[in-house]
Amino acid sequence: LLVEAGWRVTGSDQAIYPPVDALLANLKIEVTQGYAVESLPIAADLYVIGNVISRGNPQAEFILNQDLPFLSMAEALYRHAIAGHESCVIAGSHGKTTITSMVAHILTKTGRDPGFFVGGKPANFPANHRLGRGRIFVSEGDEYETAFFDRASKFLHYHPRYLVLTSLEYDHLDIFPSEELYLKAFKNLVNQVPGEGLIVAHHDFPMGRQAVAGAFTPVVFYGEKGGDVRVSEIAQSPAGVAFTLRGDHWDHRLTLAVEGRYNALNAAAAAILTARMGVPEEAVVKALASFAGVERRLQSIARLGNIEFLEDFAHHPTAIANVLASLREEHPGSRLVAVFEPRSWSLRRNFFQTPLACS
Repeated sequence: LLVEAGWRVTGSDQAIYPPVDALLANLKIEVTQGYAVESLPIAADLYVIGNVISRGNPQAEFILNQDLPFLSMAEALYRHAIAGHESCVIAGSHGKTTITSMVAHILTKTGRDPGFFVGGKPANFPANHRLGRGRIFVSEGDEYETAFFDRASKFLHYHPRYLVLTSLEYDHLDIFPSEELYLKAFKNLVNQVPGEGLIVAHHDFPMGRQAVAGAFTPVVFYGEKGGDVRVSEIAQSPAGVAFTLRGDHWDHRLTLAVEGRYNALNAAAAAILTARMGVPEEAVVKALASFAGVERRLQSIARLGNIEFLEDFAHHPTAIANVLASLREEHPGSRLVAVFEPRSWSLRRNFFQTPLACS
């Protein structure tokens, strides 16, 4: 985003992984491996310190000692991209990246030219970001902490006018030692949304209903089990998902070209939000039909004979169970083999071991 705005950007990291390595290379952003002070530009206008960096990091210590201008990533995103736009934030435990990508795609296909910042690579765009010239900026709202000098959730810096709360359940045990503290972060986010704004919330998760219980903002609930807008008649195949959306003026059959039963609910959130923003419902339906998904979200990466290899980023027991259940439904009679890598801090603890076994 800063390169698009005319800044010259360089950076340091311990390791760069796909798809970010390709994005950085395409933007000709110079990256230094490791955090040697000698590789830090001395005359920069701004230093952005990511939340992976802790005190004791050589470059961070140099920035502090020399009193150089620095911001967290979340603060920099707000000041240099979101500010001046109507902020739309997609937050919650599951589906954030996909819904953010869907909203950006719908607004783009219907001529709204939104800015956006996604925590993954949407297949419909050349990159996960764009400044845009429209009035709306769409951000994936991460509840993880902002930086070593700011332990609050990143999404609290984005000041939404429009907020989507997807399925909400306890996660990130390293940052939130209790469910109460996890819920409190989302309640604080809800309290930022103005009375003239809008909240779209997943009805089927009790924690989500708790988060918006005291909202001063209009709330539209969606879900399969209840809500103002109901998702029903979900049918899926390897070609995609079809479902019906009824309520809040909706009465449409929608079709997606992406796998995953749960994507019907992701699309419902995106459809409700963009329609409330003023996009005609028929245009929303048409745009969603051309949504091509997100990298590492049930992405087909190879085929060997009649064996297909898929990659998915699911890292919470509920998300993993949903992915496996969708694959079983889409490929009846096929043998399914799951190779699981517990990379997140929460998965490397024993808190989720029982629900993981049930997945």
